Amino acid sequence: MLLAEQTASAIYSRDAASQPIDLQLLGARPAYSRLTMRVRPDMVDGHPICHGAYLFTLADSAFAYACNNDNRSTVASARHVDFLSPARAGELRAAEDSEVGSSTSTADLMADTVEGNPQ
Repeated sequence: MLLAEQTASAIYSRDAASQPIDLQLLGARPAYSRLTMRVRPDMVDGHPICHGAYLFTLADSAFAYACNNDNRSTVASARHVDFLSPARAGELRAAEDSEVGSSTSTADLMADTVEGNPQ
């Protein structure tokens, strides 16, 4: 557990993609991570909902932390995300991921689902 937390913290300290959009690392344990992101007004597109690229980044980052927090360097070869409901400015979104799958959620948790496989 300690290795996962230390590795995730070290990765976050160098994560130039997650820090500018205020992704917050809430937890890490072996093969698991949880991150959150508050949808800011500058993340909203013309519909007006959060641009999918930000939500994908949240899900992809959670996946990356889960796959790398045992101090192995790995990258995804593919990623699939289903956008099941829109995110709006001000909402807090969360992503949890494990090496066998993941879910994306809103402030009331577990509203949307994404899938991933680190193989």
